[in-house]
Amino acid sequence: HMTTCIVYEVIQFIDAPDFILYGVQVGWMLVHGIPPVIYSLFNSSIRSALRQMAKSDHSQTVAASRSQPSAAPIVRPPPAAAAA
Repeated sequence: HMTTCIVYEVIQFIDAPDFILYGVQVGWMLVHGIPPVIYSLFNSSIRSALRQMAKSDHSQTVAASRSQPSAAPIVRPPPAAAAA
């Protein structure tokens, strides 16, 4: 993490070749993207939760939650008849 930060700061003042810029960008993505992979590999509770999420049918859950109103419906009185 610190290496990519330092390189980003240095390349603001020194012209760097494209391969260094690409390498730093890939390194930054790996630093922030690898921890979830490592957690899912070594933590059995996270692994089982991920399997459970992958197996669940999300479309039924969303449809069921939308079909039930969260509050009582608003009832408005009919408009008054126009005076003649």
